[in-house]
Amino acid sequence: MKIFIRFSVYSTQMTLDQLVQNVDCQPTRVWSAGTLRGKTQIVEKNNGFMIESEYCDCDDLDAILNQFLKTLKINKDRLDSVLDKVMILLRCIVYSENTPPIYFSSDTISCISRLNADFDIDLYV
Repeated sequence: MKIFIRFSVYSTQMTLDQLVQNVDCQPTRVWSAGTLRGKTQIVEKNNGFMIESEYCDCDDLDAILNQFLKTLKINKDRLDSVLDKVMILLRCIVYSENTPPIYFSSDTISCISRLNADFDIDLYV
């Protein structure tokens, strides 16, 4: 099973600089409203950034997600102060030859809840 995790924060009310100051690690990708997304014709509607994991060959989604969440260096106090102005998405992308087990510990669920993040799991079997 291959696992890939993305953490995105985006907003129409805050500038890119204001968004990025809420994390203490380097985003993998940043964008501003009005710019084209990569080599597509899609125009970004908001400002945002993404932090992506490396692909991981592992059968324990919960362990990988927990490890990723621990490496995110998020300034929780600053993020809490702007939660009404941002949208947060945590996405797990799983590629598997068989139906993968999906289990999350209460610690993982609590961490996601504290971030007030939407949570998405994409399974490709």
